[in-house]
Amino acid sequence: MLIVNHAGAGQVRYWTAEAVHARWIGEGSQELGLAGGFQPGTGCPALAATFEGRMPPGTARGRQGDFLTARPGARRRQGWDLIFAAPKSVSVLTAALPTEKADLLVGAFRRATDDAMALLEDRAAHARYRNAQTRARGIVAAAFEHRTNAAGEPHLHSHVALANLALLPDGSWGCLAGARLREWTDALAGCFHLSLRARLRQEGLNFSWRVHPGGAADIVDPELGLSELPTGRALAVRAESLRSGSPGTRAARVALGRSRNASPNPSRDTDVSPGGGTPRGRPSMPASPLGSVQAMACLDRAESPAFTPPPPPSAVYLRQLLAERTSRWSEADVWVALARACPDGMLPATADAVAREWGAAKPPDAGLLDEDAYVIANAGVARRHGAVSPAVTAVELDQLRASSGVRTSAEQLLSNRGAVSVLGPGDWLVQAAVVDAARAAWQSGGKQVHV
Repeated sequence: MLIVNHAGAGQVRYWTAEAVHARWIGEGSQELGLAGGFQPGTGCPALAATFEGRMPPGTARGRQGDFLTARPGARRRQGWDLIFAAPKSVSVLTAALPTEKADLLVGAFRRATDDAMALLEDRAAHARYRNAQTRARGIVAAAFEHRTNAAGEPHLHSHVALANLALLPDGSWGCLAGARLREWTDALAGCFHLSLRARLRQEGLNFSWRVHPGGAADIVDPELGLSELPTGRALAVRAESLRSGSPGTRAARVALGRSRNASPNPSRDTDVSPGGGTPRGRPSMPASPLGSVQAMACLDRAESPAFTPPPPPSAVYLRQLLAERTSRWSEADVWVALARACPDGMLPATADAVAREWGAAKPPDAGLLDEDAYVIANAGVARRHGAVSPAVTAVELDQLRASSGVRTSAEQLLSNRGAVSVLGPGDWLVQAAVVDAARAAWQSGGKQVHV
């Protein structure tokens, strides 16, 4: 899953406190002289500086502390916290496996996070440049990997701290377009889950997956109910929310904070190496509800000698998923549909090619058709409406004294032989006049019309 929150320099301590691995992400980070892995504590000053929009310390690219953007006062948001979380079954399995086997799952998780951030940098990172919105050359971000939740239970996730900085085409700095990021949030989540499942297949782990509506999936094992394992954190939140007499959203938010403060985390004293951000030895891992023998047996059942690319998704099913979302058939929408349609995952290069192909071939009425209209269109292909003769159309529209805009739209409806016709967006009174004009002409032509 992917959760996106607003963030600032004050949260750097929280991200680094329990991190077992940290690394810089993005072309913008490299432009500032920030690259590779680092010990979480040593990266605090540089990350805090970038969130404040300043040149980070320890770099020869500019004077430390100088503002990077031309108008620092117009920079209203410091950045975002993108939380990429592995499915519960993957977290539980990772915590129960020996180090060398757990590293296979953790490595796939890191590559999936990097794939999603690469998609963000390539497609979702836009900024204002010369009075127009353009694609940014790079972003500045740092990923902090955590292994537990606030209750100390297995929870493999990364906090990707994304600074509100965009490297512009001329080498200067601007701010990211928040609307573009919001538009691509679901697509980034879809890319992460697609890549995670595909990267695990690359490691020779052909798990069976149960895909959830959002595109995330849990491992389905014939002998272990990994997806049904109880989560103490979720149970604690629900119990705390019910104390107020309501299990609603607001009570859950309050309970989330109370249960977080009340539950100690036994993995705070994680031992991290001073060099490249990799743990020294085995990081402090919480107790898993699985035993190591069970986990190894699950891994053995999934192991495959060679990587086999998963089959492409069904075009019919992909189209149905896009219609269910009432989407605009944009490339971002296609990424979300692919996460649902591909239980075995898909490598980013392949998924991007499919998204571009479907995004370029979207139907003319994309964004106006919803699931019900899609079903009606399929069912009505063999029962097309006959067009009304131009003579009858002209007489009826003259009698209604329709304006030129209403007349043009009504004529388009009356001459269409398809199963479904869609009115373009506009004032509802105008749309009602178009429908009324078409109804009158259809009835004069001997059609039965129900509005």
